[in-house]
Amino acid sequence: HVRSPTTKEKAEIPTIEKSKMRFECMDLTKKMTSFQDASFDLIFCKGALDAVLCSANTTDRVQCMMNECHRILDDKHGVMIIISYGEPENRLNCFDCNLWEIKTYTVPKPYVPGEKTGR
Repeated sequence: HVRSPTTKEKAEIPTIEKSKMRFECMDLTKKMTSFQDASFDLIFCKGALDAVLCSANTTDRVQCMMNECHRILDDKHGVMIIISYGEPENRLNCFDCNLWEIKTYTVPKPYVPGEKTGR
């Protein structure tokens, strides 16, 4: 449901009937009153958490974002997928472990010939 204006404009999803999807642009760090509690099955967050972590008032904004995401996710089967450039151990502190069941998966960076890995 929530995407940036650029993604919204470029959305091409051939495998899903678009009439069943809504694209909206909003501030994830504020109360999302247009959504009811437990109204989402899936939240796909690609880079939004990283962007909020780079902003002013990081702690308050991340806490509000995560509380709202938890509130709108279905409490029986809702899933939030976060794609982040940061290491998992640097992102886990964004989650209240009493509210979230957390599983992390790290995708190895692909080898690019001539690129310095830094690791």
